[in-house]
Amino acid sequence: MKQFYTCWVDGSNGGYGYKHTSFEAAKQEAERLANLPPNDGKLVFVLCCLGFAKVNKVLWENTEADLPF
Repeated sequence: MKQFYTCWVDGSNGGYGYKHTSFEAAKQEAERLANLPPNDGKLVFVLCCLGFAKVNKVLWENTEADLPF
């Protein structure tokens, strides 16, 4: 996964979840979000993803012994 940026409006989930490929695009989105009436006076942060954790573990349990036939 490549590095990405996202915006977060303090006190809400506004803008949360969209992955911008550049800081400039995220900055423009932060400015747009800050100008929305519901966000008046709120801080809009530009966040950068530096890494992630992932679990790929599958546990298979055989239930054949529990079958009545």
